Amino acid sequence: MKTPILQKLLAVSTVFIFTFGMIPTGKSSAVRAETGTSTAMKKLSIPLQKVVNGQTAAANSWYTTNTTTPFVQVLVQHYTNDSTVLRAKVTEIGGTVWSRFYSIDAFVAWIPASRLLEIANRSEVERITPNYVAKQSNSLLEKTTGVLNTRSFSAATNQYTGVDGTGIGIAILDSGVMAANNGFDDAAGNSRVKAQVDTIRQNTFLEAIKESRFIDLVSSRNKDYSQIYYDSLSAAGVSLPFRNFLPNADKFGHGTHVAGTVAGRGTGSGTSSDFTGIAPNANIVSIKVLDNTGIGQVSDVIKGIDWAILHKTEYNIRVMNLSLGGSSTESYLDDPLCRSVRKATAEGIVVVVAAGNHGKDSAGNELYGTIASPGNDPSVITVGAANTFQTESRTDDRITTYSSRGPTRGYSLNTAGAKVYDNLIKPDLVAPGNKIVSLESSNSFLLASNPLLNILDLDANTPVMQMSGTSVSAPVVSGAAALMLQKNPSLTPALVKSILQYTAQQIPNANPAQQGAGLLNVSGAIRLSEVIRSDVNTAVANGTIKVGDKLLAAGKSMPVQSDVINGVTVNWGKYIIAGGNHILGGTPLFTKYQAFYNPKMLWVKRKVTLNGTPAPNSKLTSAGVISGDFVADRTIQTLGSNIQSRLSLGQGLMISDGLMISDGLMISDGLMISDGLMISDGLMISDGLMISDGLMISDGLMISDGGLMISDGVINGE
Repeated sequence: MKTPILQKLLAVSTVFIFTFGMIPTGKSSAVRAETGTSTAMKKLSIPLQKVVNGQTAAANSWYTTNTTTPFVQVLVQHYTNDSTVLRAKVTEIGGTVWSRFYSIDAFVAWIPASRLLEIANRSEVERITPNYVAKQSNSLLEKTTGVLNTRSFSAATNQYTGVDGTGIGIAILDSGVMAANNGFDDAAGNSRVKAQVDTIRQNTFLEAIKESRFIDLVSSRNKDYSQIYYDSLSAAGVSLPFRNFLPNADKFGHGTHVAGTVAGRGTGSGTSSDFTGIAPNANIVSIKVLDNTGIGQVSDVIKGIDWAILHKTEYNIRVMNLSLGGSSTESYLDDPLCRSVRKATAEGIVVVVAAGNHGKDSAGNELYGTIASPGNDPSVITVGAANTFQTESRTDDRITTYSSRGPTRGYSLNTAGAKVYDNLIKPDLVAPGNKIVSLESSNSFLLASNPLLNILDLDANTPVMQMSGTSVSAPVVSGAAALMLQKNPSLTPALVKSILQYTAQQIPNANPAQQGAGLLNVSGAIRLSEVIRSDVNTAVANGTIKVGDKLLAAGKSMPVQSDVINGVTVNWGKYIIAGGNHILGGTPLFTKYQAFYNPKMLWVKRKVTLNGTPAPNSKLTSAGVISGDFVADRTIQTLGSNIQSRLSLGQGLMISDGLMISDGLMISDGLMISDGLMISDGLMISDGLMISDGLMISDGLMISDGGLMISDGVINGE
């Protein structure tokens, strides 16, 4: 079922389904002396290389031929912090600079296609990528996730006892939030939507893009507008376009449902599991990065991330949810959206991203390698979707067919021009995401297009609706992270991720590429969080904690590693996936401090960076940590339950002295998969309803020995 406008929107190159964060960018601050046509071409993403080679004939969202000279709209990433000279060069050759960013060293510009190589050839330029169009992807929750093990509700006081997210700010980067929905009120009837930010209003290109026409570039050539946008980004004044408080800032309808899943509050007895969110007393910061029809561009999302970072203290933003994603083929090392979320993570914000809804093709075949950007970044928590089948019991929960599978397939080109894939294990875990009832934005575009989503209206002021997809499962995990941070505010983003993974439940017959480390267990995650020492954040920031130091709080010990949820024992998986390809187990992960819990450290394959530069020689893990890299047989097909049992039996590699950064680090080269391709695209609105079935694109199909269909990293709409 497709409406004409959705058919237009799905004709764009990038589809957003989730989130951002901050960590080291892996860049040097020095200008690199790289010149020459060959070097310049390598700085361009594959689509831009095709433009230079004359292979792009049709106009699209970032490429226009409506002027005498074809133009491309791009994100220019640069090595130096000061881009003044580079921006002046862009305007000198007839280009326009529109905005620059805080979280990454980059700016958005229209550049004559014929001058791309000239700009790329400059020594301060690192990478140039298209500014893709983006869009969203799309309470039983309290009971099935184990949240009710951690709190109770008093109808007399209309308040919770236990963890409910109080004091934690959660940034929702989406299509906005209907603040007037009573489900966002606190016990006293005051709205918990503390701020509304709108980055999409500054984008003058969207309407033209959606109507397949292009803005007149002639009048804006040779100009640099970036300072105006940069100044407004960090300003606190309510008069700026970024800060317009509206009763309903979500005319599309996606962001309200997402925010309700995170922090919606029921108006009945408090025990109803139909629409109460995971953290029903947390504060919401709505950052509108998608317009009223659900689309935006990568630059809009990065601006939203920038704003959240700059205002994190003001609103105590500890969690950021991105139920959106893009189809970038770039490696996480180069992708500007990935770099932006890494920066957010490095700044101490837990970034949660939807995995995507591309787990099967139109014929129902299971597809691997379909994780979207920025869910392919190792620093964020990437969430797949599980189907609860609308029962409280977790024994029947399974991976949804549409949930995107790993490994990640972003790639870079080596010196010989061959693709080098990231091949990181994703998602990180899964959470309920099928037929989830949450808060609704009244008279929204989604409801007008799909009236069956409006299944229940409690009253005129608290409308609710039902949706499915990883866009829904991601905010479930965001809410869980808020509860953990309320219980123990000192947890770092990597520690939050590790706890969520270690306590997760193994889904039968599911491998890490399908389930990550397993199914979310909020009860276990909170119990493990509360035994961790309460000064981890400050100790890391001050450099007073080292690998092997005691991580448990005084007088605390590891809790029982299972939970009873709805009368059924839920065993913890007891392993984590660190840095995207290292499977680790053993209680020392939480009894002792590990180096990769530092939010500014990134450990992927053999490479360890701290603040974006090679980490100094030191221990990476403590003694007693068990490596499961060999246990996983270096294949994405090993069942999670087998990893769990083999590590529990001590069949992994016991790291008696701890891994040393100087040793070259890696126990494993990572995943062994074939270089194949099958690509699907689509937004899940409800169970069984795909707005787009997608377009299968291939540059050659290879099937591995296990019969897996592997995506080549490109997700294109029809």
